[in-house]
Parts: sequence; C-alpha cells; structure tokens
Amino acid sequence: MAERARRQGIERRDKVLQAQIVKEVQAQQDLERERDAVVDELTTLKAKVEELRRAHSEVEASAAELSQRLSDTERWLLRFARSKILELLFRHQ
Repeated sequence: MAERARRQGIERRDKVLQAQIVKEVQAQQDLERERDAVVDELTTLKAKVEELRRAHSEVEASAAELSQRLSDTERWLLRFARSKILELLFRHQ
C-alpha cells in the first residue's frame, strides 16, 4: 500500500512537471515568434531609413542645383538690367 501511494505521488509530480514543461515550451515558442516579428519589423524599418536617406540626398542635390541655377539667373538678370539701364542712359544723352 505504501509503495502504491509513493508511486501515485511520483506520477502526480511527473504530471505537474510535464504540464510545467509544456507551458515553458509554449512560452518559449511565443517569445521566438515575437522575436521573429520584431526582427522582420526592424528589417523593414532599416530599409525605409535607407530609402529616406537616398531620397534626402537626392533632394539635397536638387536643392543645390536649383540654388546654382537661381544664382546664375540672378547674375544674368543683373547684367541684363545694367545693360538696359546703360542703353537708356546713352539714348537720352
């Protein structure tokens, strides 16, 4: 009788330990899925950051080009205005 009670106690303890192992395995699998989702999201975010960096570089290059064209246009307009002013001055003399 004592042997049977001891065996039943061991079986109950084994069942509790098996249930605990199942819960821990499930928790580990959940954590692995969360980790994988975070890694995927990080990969996506890194790609977006790189895309934004490239776009920023393109915008900076365009801004520099436009600034240069504006400066060139301003210089041309000044030369043109000066020549017209001189032309008008010489006509009226």
